[in-house]
Amino acid sequence: EKEHPTLTSQMFGGTMVNDAVVIAVFNTIHRMESEINNQSEMTLDMIRLGKESLVVSFASIGIGIAVGLLISAILRLLKKLIADNPFLQMSFILVGGYISYMVSEKPNFAGALSIFCAGVVLAHYASYSLSEKGRAITKVTLHFLGFIPESFIYAYLGLYVFTSFPDNYVAALYIISIIVFSLCIRAVTMLFLFFIGSITTCKISSNEFKRTLMMIIAGLIRGAIPFSLSLIIHPHEGEEKQVDFLQKTLLMIIFCTTPTLGSMVKLWVLCLALTTESGYELSVPKQGE
Repeated sequence: EKEHPTLTSQMFGGTMVNDAVVIAVFNTIHRMESEINNQSEMTLDMIRLGKESLVVSFASIGIGIAVGLLISAILRLLKKLIADNPFLQMSFILVGGYISYMVSEKPNFAGALSIFCAGVVLAHYASYSLSEKGRAITKVTLHFLGFIPESFIYAYLGLYVFTSFPDNYVAALYIISIIVFSLCIRAVTMLFLFFIGSITTCKISSNEFKRTLMMIIAGLIRGAIPFSLSLIIHPHEGEEKQVDFLQKTLLMIIFCTTPTLGSMVKLWVLCLALTTESGYELSVPKQGE
């Protein structure tokens, strides 16, 4: 992370965008579900789906940015009053993220996307209004709160996976085909964006190309978001087997990609011989700056 901050940011941002798109599309379909079930032909209007997904995405982003700016402004106004109370400063940050999530989830928008945008805004603007102790306490608290659910999720997935192996060769072949298809689509889109960027800047960087290859591989590492969304699907009568098959498929994809590909990230960096970004140091604004 310290040696390749740009790559770390790109991988983290790509993961968040992927999860946000999944949540936005899922919430859009969930909102349209009742109308789709009443249609004579069970076909999904892709044009409407695209429009609704854009509405959900931009609305979620707007809510996150608005809440982040609001909390940052409040912290700016109360800077002198709460300068000696780092725990109160931390509380404003936590409440801001929670508010953005709840406001976004109420109309079935993407709460995860809202809280991410709120976090970006708060990290950029609110940090100027926090004391050094407030920044340290907030950082430690957020890392701790993030570590608990992450550990629980992967412990749950690890326990559940032993009862969810593919029942036959067809299921295993289906899972492998999904991973291969995702790799091909990921490679086409990332390389296309790389060449567009190279043409625009009239410059082709070997290190940027290596980062693009890393992004292609990292895009296959699937998190628990799709699986968690599948758990809230309420199957209709006669659809229980299909939903169960979907959950098992997603779980196996996570199990096949996250532990294996995720644990080999450092090996890929060494194999690609990525140039270390020397002289880079992440600085946090100090009090009074």
